[in-house]
Amino acid sequence: MTAAWRLWLIVLTLLAALAGCGGGNTLANTVSRDTTPEIKAMRELATALLLRDEQPDAEITTQHVQVGVRLSGLGPDNPPLSRNEAEAKTAQLLVQAQGGADFDQLVWRNSYDRLVPGQRPGMFTWVKAALGENRGPTVLQRDQMPESYQRAAWRLKPGEIGVVEHDSRNSNEGFYLLRRLTDVEVKADDPANHGAPSPAIEAMRQTARALLTRPDENATRVTVQHILIGRWMSAPSGKGGILRPDEAEAAASAVFAQAQQPGADFSQLVRDLTYDSATGETPGVYTMVANRADAKGELVPRDGMVKGFGDAAWKLKVGEIGVVLYSRGDSPFGYHIIKRLK
Repeated sequence: MTAAWRLWLIVLTLLAALAGCGGGNTLANTVSRDTTPEIKAMRELATALLLRDEQPDAEITTQHVQVGVRLSGLGPDNPPLSRNEAEAKTAQLLVQAQGGADFDQLVWRNSYDRLVPGQRPGMFTWVKAALGENRGPTVLQRDQMPESYQRAAWRLKPGEIGVVEHDSRNSNEGFYLLRRLTDVEVKADDPANHGAPSPAIEAMRQTARALLTRPDENATRVTVQHILIGRWMSAPSGKGGILRPDEAEAAASAVFAQAQQPGADFSQLVRDLTYDSATGETPGVYTMVANRADAKGELVPRDGMVKGFGDAAWKLKVGEIGVVLYSRGDSPFGYHIIKRLK
């Protein structure tokens, strides 16, 4: 065997070993040799992103579509995919996203990852430091995301779109199409960061904020009835469509005004409008106890509810109606219109 042939054999052996280890950007990530221009462009984008320096930010917010490899999706249109099928689908989605497609809809229709009720689809904030209290279900520490996702996300500039390739060690659930949100987009996710667009919404905001300045009522047990106006979710039995943030706030202000009208039938409003359960003769009722040890049967602990809900319930007087504004940490599902019964 000549020296050239021996060298070629060594190269082939090394390539085979690399393919077996499954590390990022090895042959394990380019299984299909039959490719398309879209897949080639996607691979080049993913590689170029990882060659950049990381951004210095302490926290970033991203939105992503996960295209699963051998996973079951969230709907019938997202069946289990082979790696090559998932790569091809991700490349197609990248073309759509770069062409200006509604990223929210891309997530809704295609993601294999969980969608958190009340939160913009696929939107998560990632923090390098320890998390503070009440950051909400979509604010996580950086090391809670896959390693390949970490590397890519922190190299994106605000508003940019990137790709995370499937990697058996560092991104083993599939591919990710992701974009980094701008500060403007993050603030817009909560309309209360901006001026109220109507007197009714301003009145609701002021009422909600004033309620939270009150001291708690002296009670070990509180029974309330409530209407949830949810964001980014469907109401039970198709009663209401999916509401974006500004639509949810406007709907909540209208319902809050209705509920305060003399003679308003609060139970009927619950049946007609809530995005929460509305079963039973008196729908939408929760009885909360201050002491977790007393929680049993239908009694739920105050700290078992979202913080904004529990706080408002304990500040209302019997018969009074209040409202809880959306808050990513304290009221992440949306807006609660609450009537204290007992």
